[in-house]
Amino acid sequence: MVNINTRNACGRYLYLCKLHFMRHYILCSILAFLFSSSLLFAQQGGISGKVADATSGLPAATVSLLKGTDSSWIKTVTAGDDGDFSFTSLAAGSYLVSATSVGYTTGMQSIAVSDTGVSKCTIVLQKQSTSLQEVAVVGKKPFIEMSLGKTIVNIEGTTTTASTNALDLLRRLPGVSVDMNGVISMQGKQGVLVLIDDRPTYLSGDDLAAYLKTITADDAAQIELITQPGAKYDATGNTGIINIKLKKNKKQGLNGNIALSYGNAVYFHRDERFLLNYKKNKLSLALSGSDMEAIGFADWKETRYYIDAPSGKTTSTSIIHSTPKERFSNTALRLSADYDLTDKTTVGVNVRTTYHPNTNYGYTSTVNTDAANNVTYNGVSDADGFIRKNIMANAYLSHKFSKESALDVNFDYLAYSKNTYQDINNTNYDALMQPLPKPLITHSIWPELIKVYSIKADYSNAFKDGIKLETGIKSSWETTDFNANVSLYDSGKWANYAGLTNHFLYRENINAAYMTLSKSIGKKWEAHAGLRAEQTNTLAAQYAYNERDSRDYISLFPTAYLTYRKDTNNQFELNYGRRIDRPHYDQLNPFVYYSFENYYSVGNPHLQPQYTNNVELKHSYKNMIITTLSFSGTTGIISDVVTVNDSTKEVRNTLQNQATNDYVALSVLFNKDLFKWWAFSAGGSVFHARYTGVVNSKSLAVELSGYSLNISSQIDLGKGWKTEGYINYYSNGRASIINTFDANMYMEFGASKKINDRFIIKADFNDPFYTYHVGMHVNMDNYRSDASFRYASQLFSFSLTYNFGGKLPGEAKEHAVEESNRIK
Repeated sequence: MVNINTRNACGRYLYLCKLHFMRHYILCSILAFLFSSSLLFAQQGGISGKVADATSGLPAATVSLLKGTDSSWIKTVTAGDDGDFSFTSLAAGSYLVSATSVGYTTGMQSIAVSDTGVSKCTIVLQKQSTSLQEVAVVGKKPFIEMSLGKTIVNIEGTTTTASTNALDLLRRLPGVSVDMNGVISMQGKQGVLVLIDDRPTYLSGDDLAAYLKTITADDAAQIELITQPGAKYDATGNTGIINIKLKKNKKQGLNGNIALSYGNAVYFHRDERFLLNYKKNKLSLALSGSDMEAIGFADWKETRYYIDAPSGKTTSTSIIHSTPKERFSNTALRLSADYDLTDKTTVGVNVRTTYHPNTNYGYTSTVNTDAANNVTYNGVSDADGFIRKNIMANAYLSHKFSKESALDVNFDYLAYSKNTYQDINNTNYDALMQPLPKPLITHSIWPELIKVYSIKADYSNAFKDGIKLETGIKSSWETTDFNANVSLYDSGKWANYAGLTNHFLYRENINAAYMTLSKSIGKKWEAHAGLRAEQTNTLAAQYAYNERDSRDYISLFPTAYLTYRKDTNNQFELNYGRRIDRPHYDQLNPFVYYSFENYYSVGNPHLQPQYTNNVELKHSYKNMIITTLSFSGTTGIISDVVTVNDSTKEVRNTLQNQATNDYVALSVLFNKDLFKWWAFSAGGSVFHARYTGVVNSKSLAVELSGYSLNISSQIDLGKGWKTEGYINYYSNGRASIINTFDANMYMEFGASKKINDRFIIKADFNDPFYTYHVGMHVNMDNYRSDASFRYASQLFSFSLTYNFGGKLPGEAKEHAVEESNRIK
C-alpha cells in the first residue's frame, strides 16, 4: 500500500500498462504460433450449398442435415447473407438436406458425401400462397440441440413468454438456477458469464438481474449453455457461459409488431413494447422500445444463533423479519442499422439505452434474546431507491475474403450510472417496547459511474487441407467511480458520517490474444485445440483511506476438444478448459454497508483471482439422449467470511480467497418429439462437491451431494392452440465452505392462440402454487444463521401481439464482442 496525492497517479499507472501492451501481444502471438505448429491431421468430408428462390439467394434460411437412411435429424444451421451454408466433418454416406424460409415451401435434396472432399448442392424454394391459411413447417428446429462444448435451447416459437423476462426464462433451462440475489448457477455451480448476442453486459448479481428483466422472453430466439467455452471467448466465468441470442429481422420492407401485456398476483405488472424493421436492398434498420411498470415485494425471515464455541451452547438469538415493497419501472430504446458496402463487406451500429427508477419501502423488526432470556427489540424503517441510466453502443465491420475466410472487427462503448439514496431510522426498544434514546438516523447518497471501452478483431479461415483456423486480439478498458456520502443525524443536526463515507476508484485493462485450430482425423474423429493469453492490469484506489493497490499479471488458458462419431446415432466428446474469475470491483471496495442492525458487509481490496480446470465427457444418442460426466477443480475460491464480535454481537461479512473446491457431476438429458403434436424433454443431474479451507484459523473440509430435475412439455392442440409447461427442481446444495441452501422448485404453465397471421394471444402462469422460495444457512463454530426468502414469483399474465408488414425474407445482422460480466 502506498499513499495517493492526486488522481494523476491512476493515469500514470494506466500509461505504464499501455507501454506493456505490445510486449504482451508479441508473447501471446508466439505462444499461439508454437501451439498451432504441433497440429497435423488428415482429410475430411462435407457439404457446401446454397438456398435460393427463382432470382437470388435466401438469407437466414434454416437448413437441416438428416440421415439418408431414416431421415433422423443430425444438425441445423442458418444460411448466410447470400443463402450459403455448409456442414463439415461428415462421415462418408448418404444424407438429406432440408431447407425452410419464411414465406417459402420446404425444399429437400438427397446428397452423397465422400471422405475426401466437399459435395455441392443448391436448394431452390418456391413461394407459398399469399392466403392466410396455416402452413405446416416440417423443418422445425428441436427444442434442445447438442453442439461442440454446449447445449442449445431454441426458444423462438415457444408459447409461455407472456410478460416473461429473460431472467425468468433462465429458470426454465435444464441445469440452470437463479437465487434471490440474481446469482445464476449452472449444474449447481456459480460463476456464470452471461452474454447477450455474444456481447458483454458487464454486470453481475442484482444489477445483472435487473438488466435481464428489461429483456422480454419474446425477444429471445435461442440460448446457448456453454459449459466448456473455446479460446475465442473471454476466460472469465469458472462454470461457463450463457449466451442469449435475440431474434433477427427476416422480412423485406417495413414490418414489425406491437405487444401489450398485463399481469397480476398480489400487485399489478404491465408491459408495452414495439418493434419496427425496415429492410431494402443493402440497408437494414430496426427500432424497438419497451416500457414496463410493476410492484414487487419480498418476505425475509432469519434467525441468528450466537454460540459459545468451546461448549457449543447458544448464548443469544436474534429473530429478524423484513417485508420490503418496491415500485419500479423500466423504459428501454434500441436502434440498429446495417449496410452492405459490397457483397462481402457489411458495417453496422447498435445502440441501446435504458432508464430504470426504483423506490423501496420496508420495515425490519428484530427480537433479541440473551442467555438469561432477557428480551429487547429493534425496528428499522428504510426508504431507499435508485435511478439507473445505461447506454450500450456497438459498431462493427464484417468482411468475407471468401467463403472460407472472414474478418470481424468490433468497437464497444458502455456507460452505466446508478444514483442510490437511502434513509434509515434505526430504533432500539426495551422489554416493554419503549423506545431507547438516540436512534441511529442516517441519510446516504451513492453515485456510481462505470465506463467501458473495448475493441476486438476476429479472423477465421478454412484451408484446403481441412484445417480451420480462428484467431483474434482484444483490448478493453474499464473505469468505475463509486462515491459514498453518508450523513448522521445527531443532536438536532446532520454531520458527515466518517466511518461510512468512502470514495473508491477502480480501473482495469485486459489485453488478450487467442488461436484455435480444428481438423478431422479420418472419418470419425475431430480435434479442436486452442490457447488464449490474457494480460490484466488493475488499479484500486481508496481516497477515504489514501491507499492504492495495483497489479499486472498474465494468465494462459488452454482448451481442447476431441469428438468421435461411432456412427450416425452415437457421438462422443471429451473436452478440457481452464477458466478464471477475477474479483468484482465491489468485492474489492472497502465500503461498509449495513443491511440489518449489527450486520454489515465490507469489501476486501486484497482479493486475488480464482482459477478453475474443467473436464467433460459427453455422449449423444441421436441428439435425443445426452449424457455428460464433468469434473472441475477450483483454487483460491472467493468466499464469504463471517466474523462475530462476542460482546456486541455485531456480525461482519467480508470476502477472502478462502478455499479449494472439487466438483463432480453426472447429467442426463432426454429430448424428443414423442408425437408430431407433442415435444417433450426431461433431464436431471447428480453432483458431489467438496470444499477445503481455513475459517477463523480452523481447517475445514466439508462435502455435500445433491441433484436436480427438469421437465419441459410443448403440445400443439391444433387450430392455432398451443400449451407448454416447465418444472425445475433443485435439491439442497452448498454455495461455499460455510454456506448451504435448501431445495426449491419452480413451475410455469402457459397457452397461446394464433388467431391469424396478425394476432396472437398468450396467457402465462408463473409459480402457480407459490412453491418457489430460497432457504440459506451459515454454519460456524460460534455463529449460525437460518434464513428464508420469498418474493413475488407467483404471477398470472396475459398478452396480445399484433404483427404487421413484410412479405419477403431478409436479415438484419447484429455483431458483438465477448467480454466479462464482472460488475455487480
